[in-house]
Amino acid sequence: MQDEKYMNLWSELYSKMPGLRKTMDDYMENSINSYKQFKKELNLG
Repeated sequence: MQDEKYMNLWSELYSKMPGLRKTMDDYMENSINSYKQFKKELNLG
């Protein structure tokens, strides 16, 4: 499956490149926080 190959590639890169890991962790955390804020504001309106 194409998705499985893609996920395996990301997993390999993520585990072997600490700089990429930090960047992706920060990106995901910011995305989650932004989404939570968006939902909170949406519920207020």
